[in-house]
Amino acid sequence: MTALANPPSPAVQNIAQDDAHVDVQIGVLHNANFYGVGSQPNPQRQFRVGVNFLRAGVPRKAEELISEAVMNGYKSAEAAYHWMLAILSGQSLEFLTVTHFDKLRSAREIADSSPRGRWSDAIDVVTGLFDCAVNQEIGKNDTAEIDRVVGALNQLPAARMEEITGNLDMLLSGALQGHVEKTEVKHARANRFRGTRRVRVPLFFEPVPFAPRHMYREPPPVAKARIVWLLVGSLLGIGVVRALLPLMLQSGAILTVAAAAAWVAGSSLYLISVPRWRFLTRPAVPRRADDGRRAGLKWKPEVPHKERRFQHSLSRALHKAFGEYAVDRTSRLAWLEATKPQRKILAQALSEFYSDVKVNEIYWLVRHHARVAAARWRHEAILTPPTQRPSATLTLRCVGSIALLSIATVLASVVNSTGPGYGILLQVLGLVAAACCVPGIDALLQRRYERSTGQASADQRLEIEQAAYKSWQKRLEARPTDIEMGKWLQFDLQHLKATAMELYGLSHQDVIAHLVLTEPDEGCLRARYVFGPVRYSRYIVTIFLLTGSGVRQWRATLDFGSGEERKQERQSFRYDAIAIARVAELGRQWGTTDPTTGRVLLSRALRVMLVDGNADAIDIRIEGFGAGLSDAREQDAQQLYELAIDSSGINSALRVLEAVAADGRQWIQRDRERRRLHARRYADGETGRPGGGA
Repeated sequence: MTALANPPSPAVQNIAQDDAHVDVQIGVLHNANFYGVGSQPNPQRQFRVGVNFLRAGVPRKAEELISEAVMNGYKSAEAAYHWMLAILSGQSLEFLTVTHFDKLRSAREIADSSPRGRWSDAIDVVTGLFDCAVNQEIGKNDTAEIDRVVGALNQLPAARMEEITGNLDMLLSGALQGHVEKTEVKHARANRFRGTRRVRVPLFFEPVPFAPRHMYREPPPVAKARIVWLLVGSLLGIGVVRALLPLMLQSGAILTVAAAAAWVAGSSLYLISVPRWRFLTRPAVPRRADDGRRAGLKWKPEVPHKERRFQHSLSRALHKAFGEYAVDRTSRLAWLEATKPQRKILAQALSEFYSDVKVNEIYWLVRHHARVAAARWRHEAILTPPTQRPSATLTLRCVGSIALLSIATVLASVVNSTGPGYGILLQVLGLVAAACCVPGIDALLQRRYERSTGQASADQRLEIEQAAYKSWQKRLEARPTDIEMGKWLQFDLQHLKATAMELYGLSHQDVIAHLVLTEPDEGCLRARYVFGPVRYSRYIVTIFLLTGSGVRQWRATLDFGSGEERKQERQSFRYDAIAIARVAELGRQWGTTDPTTGRVLLSRALRVMLVDGNADAIDIRIEGFGAGLSDAREQDAQQLYELAIDSSGINSALRVLEAVAADGRQWIQRDRERRRLHARRYADGETGRPGGGA
């Protein structure tokens, strides 16, 4: 056995950390009825699902559903509040159209016609902030009004304040943004880790665990040849006894009785001891349950492709799980080498009983066995339970049975030597009959012992695994909701944006516009609700800060479980350095499939091309919904794509970057003109309704 300098600690929690099962868990789809409206939705259901999308960070889908609910008659102050947020979320003033203005006015009319209640103060803050943003652009900046609205914002319940600051972030700019963001950033940094985030986030990426199975395999049947020889030997033995016993009684009754007694006692002792002794001392040779052949033979049946894939994934899962319980990198190598035989045995057993299940659904079971092995090694310096060996009493019984049978044979020989000459011949035939019976009797009794031992071991194993399964289910009750995941991500992005501005030494007056985009990091864990956005264990966050002197880009990798940012990158470039901004297909495949056709799609990305050529292209990848993340109920690939670009921030960023690429150095002036024009249109009451307009 390989010696370990630092044995693993049993204190390691039974949960993967740092994306420990990258190859095990490609994607987890939670079957929660949270984002589905059904085939015949009612307005109330449309509204509730729309609010869920808004809180999850998917504003365009939220706007669509809430608008439909309102148009279908669902009108209240609550509906007006969330409708306003959905319309303005992720929007800057220059991209608001008269259609948006009409919806805002309709929402205000609903709010004004509703009695004042718990939503009224929040509605006043939203309308106040929007009016301040409009007045700021048309030169009617009122500092006192801004202070009043920001003060009212600070008085709102935390949930309302978070919703408003998170959704109106793109709309606000300049001094107004500075006033609001003081509260926003302070609140985000204070609440990023609330709700035991570090413990609960990894649970979101865990699938519903598959219940343990009774891992008992029936021993292979005794060979037919042995059964035949047992029958032949039994018949021959009966005949020999019937013929030989009268002869022996005539030659010497006392010695015959003694020989018979020794034979009966020796045979009985043999049957209850020798087969069991041989069962306990036989070498363990693995075998396949389907054909009973020994795995050591050169010939092996062909394994189906699906089973081979399962075995490959399971082997990697075992390697990852056992690796989690090493103290450091040095001990990890020794630990993995020492546990290689055990992992191989465990892989064979799990493949036999769970090959029809996804590996990630039994990863809790893999981790359980890794944890048990680590604890056993630390406390007992062994990796597997000690093999049951024959006791001294059993060994003495075996020796005694052989001695008694030998005595019976000698006594019978003495008796037969004084009798007729064919008595010795009958005794030899009796020994031949016994030799024919022994292999069959041994095989039958050993199979009986194997069945009873195997069933007892499987029962005990199942009991332990069920306890671990219930414990894991209890742990999973703390799994965060998708709304909580979205809220933590919102706080992280607000914190990272403020961090980027601090690193560049920029104030809000310096920043004309900002863009915050997210994409999954390579090899991260993925999970989502049906119809909902994908959540990742690691994000790559890209922030563009558009200032009067050019673009400041900041990129970092966000570990979503710990909230730590790593691999920070910074670069700056002029506006005229952006040659083109568009969504392009990349030349790499990421396993994304069209749910309707099954066709593999190329990965798409928001590509910002700089004038220096392809080498300086900035790609923000748009995640696909393949690899276990799509559901048969989600049939529209285009809707999935729109969901991806909406939740990643690309939907809003693309319009701004396209305008920058088209206008170059003139973008600043034209952006201000567009803001002023749209603000003037709203202030003047311009509408897209028939017969309306200024």
